[in-house]
Amino acid sequence: MNFPEIIVGLVGLAILLLFVSSGAVWVWGFLNLHSGKPALPKRFRSDLAPVPPFAAVLTLAYIGMTLWDRLHQTRPNGKFDAERIVESVNASIVGGLIFGVILMLILTTMSQRWTDLCRLGFRSDDKMRQVRDGFLGFIASLVPAFSVIWLTLRHRSAETTHPYLRLLEERGFGTEFAGIVIVAVIVAPLLEELMFRVILQSWLVRWVGVTPAIIGTAMIFAAVHGFPDSLALLPLALILGVVYHRRRSFASIVIIHALFNALNLGLTLFTNYVKQIYPPDVL
Repeated sequence: MNFPEIIVGLVGLAILLLFVSSGAVWVWGFLNLHSGKPALPKRFRSDLAPVPPFAAVLTLAYIGMTLWDRLHQTRPNGKFDAERIVESVNASIVGGLIFGVILMLILTTMSQRWTDLCRLGFRSDDKMRQVRDGFLGFIASLVPAFSVIWLTLRHRSAETTHPYLRLLEERGFGTEFAGIVIVAVIVAPLLEELMFRVILQSWLVRWVGVTPAIIGTAMIFAAVHGFPDSLALLPLALILGVVYHRRRSFASIVIIHALFNALNLGLTLFTNYVKQIYPPDVL
């Protein structure tokens, strides 16, 4: 066995262990529930967290425009414009950071008390528990999300693959790799969790209750990402919503989201690496 094959074997084993761990987390959670213990204890007694109305309006407007663009996108014509995707990556970095900073400024300046920000998830206490909750939430998301991906493989093709993943498949560790990592692992988790869980879900809880708010936010989050990605992202979004509601930690849900995106990038690179090592007739 040569070195590349050893690398493939070790990475494959690590992936297998991740999914076995995901199954173990679900078994542990069900056993806790069966014994009357909460799998994820609530951090605050109250379900409500105050959201400045202006932040909710801006978030709803941003999501609405994104959904409008998604619904009115032209169907893929089979042509892949890599340079246009590179421009989109760069624009996402700049635009995402600017809009995220604006939302944070609104939250910090319009919140009446520091405890209001804590209830929204910006906590500085129990840092290791927040990190642990994020890691366990990521592990838990693997089995349901990738089960949906497996069940919907017939709906997936090169044309329906996320443009960033297609760019990664085409150029690998090219100059665009750093930009994709920044968008997928840093900017998107920070901005999307700020918009969807911290602002939208917290705002909806006040009006429709906890369960409808979690489900509604998850469905909107999935819809924004388009078909067929929306199918696999729905269980991830539900887990994010539950973890946020129970633990009220912005750090935890950002960790879940970032690790999930990082795994998808890693799997794309790993698949390309396997294709380079083994001829098509072997695969």
